[in-house]
Amino acid sequence: MSTITLTKAERISIYRNNYYKVGKPYLKIMRRFGGLFIIALSLYNYYFVESSFIQSLSGFTLVFGIYYTLKPIIIPFLKPRLFEGYTFQFQITPDKIILQEDDAVSELEHQFFKSVQQNETHYALRTSKNEVLHLPKAQITSQEASQLNNLITTY
Repeated sequence: MSTITLTKAERISIYRNNYYKVGKPYLKIMRRFGGLFIIALSLYNYYFVESSFIQSLSGFTLVFGIYYTLKPIIIPFLKPRLFEGYTFQFQITPDKIILQEDDAVSELEHQFFKSVQQNETHYALRTSKNEVLHLPKAQITSQEASQLNNLITTY
């Protein structure tokens, strides 16, 4: 079994990368440009619209646009428990993946994974819409990497 350690900094880095790169195309576009569009719209409403009601709302939309733009930076400070580091053991067999953390052992058959993807720094094994297991490439053996690459072609 290989030991995988994800530090707080690695988990924050994974979150920020996934925030912009994972999801449907319209969601990726909205996350990249939506906040800037909201900021531009609120500034336009404040300076060029004659209605005092619209001008008063532009302050709220400006704050929301700034929050939406800086969300990947703000969330780790607002929810630090989501990004705590942890260590677990990992073993891949021909038919399943075994995970062990403290006394808990999980055996996940390969069919359980919806998708297996890789990027520059880690493998992402998606089990459902909101659950993803991240395995840093630097912490797994070459044999495990080849088995994960086989899973990528399968799923």
